[in-house]
Amino acid sequence: MKKLLVLFALAAFVLGAAGMAHAVDVKATGEFKANYTYWGNQDWTKSYSGNNQQKHNSMQHRARVYFNFRANENVNMNVAFEIGSTLWGDARSDRGGDISADAISVKVKRAYLEFKWPTYQSLITTVGTMGAVLPNSGYFGSAILDDDMSGITVANKWNDMVSTVLGYWRLKDSNTSFAGARVAEGNTAFDATLLAVPLTFDGFKLKPFVTVAFLGKNFGGITPSNFSSLTSYSGTGEFKNQATPWWVGSGFEVNVLDPFVIYADFNYGSMDQKAKNQDRSGWLADLAVQYNGLSWFVPSLSAWYASGVDSRDSNGDERMPVISGSWTQSNMLNLGGRILNDDTGKIAYVGSWGIGAKLEKISFIEDLRHDLVFSFYKGTNHKDAAANGLTYGTDLTTKDTVFAIDFNNTYKIMEELSFIADLGIAWPNFHKNTWRPVAGNAVDNQTQMWRTSVGFVYKF
Repeated sequence: MKKLLVLFALAAFVLGAAGMAHAVDVKATGEFKANYTYWGNQDWTKSYSGNNQQKHNSMQHRARVYFNFRANENVNMNVAFEIGSTLWGDARSDRGGDISADAISVKVKRAYLEFKWPTYQSLITTVGTMGAVLPNSGYFGSAILDDDMSGITVANKWNDMVSTVLGYWRLKDSNTSFAGARVAEGNTAFDATLLAVPLTFDGFKLKPFVTVAFLGKNFGGITPSNFSSLTSYSGTGEFKNQATPWWVGSGFEVNVLDPFVIYADFNYGSMDQKAKNQDRSGWLADLAVQYNGLSWFVPSLSAWYASGVDSRDSNGDERMPVISGSWTQSNMLNLGGRILNDDTGKIAYVGSWGIGAKLEKISFIEDLRHDLVFSFYKGTNHKDAAANGLTYGTDLTTKDTVFAIDFNNTYKIMEELSFIADLGIAWPNFHKNTWRPVAGNAVDNQTQMWRTSVGFVYKF
């Protein structure tokens, strides 16, 4: 924290000096989260001989501060710092959670420049480390990519109906020393490009996109086993040639039937390799119908289907490759937590299908809101694929199901400060004969997972 204060003071001094020549409008926003979380049976397993139940509790906090420095209406710079997440009592040198709390825990989350061409105001260029997400309907989130990354985007609004977005990001370069970079140019990098054409009509929005990535053959010497989110679940050895994974898709939003709103997404992705057992291609489609005609709660129904692995491992993986997705149905089982350490990403949405129901913004008392979410997951992966590299408790076969309930509660203490109290519970039904060769006694002792979390969220 001392280092952060020194940094802010230095920035204020520099900006103050610069302000003598040019006035700069500075705005700050941010959030602070602090909460306690308790997990029970996070590995889906109750106690049995030689194994204890996986339970843990934790207290943590995190601060994020966003600064916008605007010289004029055409150009601004954005910088975001993140302090934490800090687990209380964490003694690791880079966490600062133990006594004295003097550690390197301040990180630069974003730093980018955004400007318009003075003679062409609809053209907006963004360059630096930014938050980026592939187009989606907005109900589930992106199933492919939603994260902070470094690159450049150029967006233009041609008219009230048609816009375009061009993007390039260098997601990672495993040649960290850059020694001999001219010789290995491109072979150690993972790049991604984007072309999106958002279309807006009366009562209808369409968000088509295509993303092409370039994965160097020497990118960290990766194998299917240590980069499974992008590559196949099976096969051996490192990649033998440069890969060019690609995705196409679109988000849909239809509100012509107001107060009914329909959300939908379709995504397809593919990556070919010389070794056919390292190929990967698949798709995901989802649909949600939301009703906004009630004053005291907002109901919605949803469904999704994603392709799964077949019974053979010689022909690759039939699931859609994923870079860093944010697709969420259950706040507990997917990466959709509202505070800290309250989600798991436990259930893989690729290789699954399911249905869901939400009752959101339930309110009987002023400033007190409840959200109730029901989620049913079933696998689309063939049961014989379990022995070929699928992960027990995360990947679901056609023989497996999981049912979950999220009950989230928010009390607004004041406009900027809220108290959060969330409960989640999920019941597994993993097919014992399918998973016993992989999980052993754990599958015979499976039990429900549950989580409770309480804390505060301050936004300004």
